[in-house]
Amino acid sequence: EIIQQFARFKEFKVLSQRQQLNQVNEVDGKRLKEVYEYSINHFQRPITLEEIADIANMTPQSFCRFFKQRTRKTYISFLNELRISKAAQMLRSDEISIAEVSHRTGFNNLSHFNRQFKGLKGLTPSEYRRA
Repeated sequence: EIIQQFARFKEFKVLSQRQQLNQVNEVDGKRLKEVYEYSINHFQRPITLEEIADIANMTPQSFCRFFKQRTRKTYISFLNELRISKAAQMLRSDEISIAEVSHRTGFNNLSHFNRQFKGLKGLTPSEYRRA
């Protein structure tokens, strides 16, 4: 019913001028795959831009530009999203403290973890666990 109502609208506003995502060639795809795999396997510890750029065989500046063009987010944003996703899994299933979850997901500062978590999930870690 809602979709039918939307279909009847005569006026609309285009939210994005981009019609499609950037195409990723084979070399770029391999590079992104290596970056993703490395990030997933090492998210528990600090990962520097220099380190991840080395994985992609690029300079840090080139890597930042490359990653943002292909994913529409910075590498740090991606890494934080990955860490918060893993933290949410731990909060749902494990009975460990929030401070321990923060530490195990690569955040060295509990207040930073809480801010990042609330920014991405809309709830504090303790509210998320209770929900």
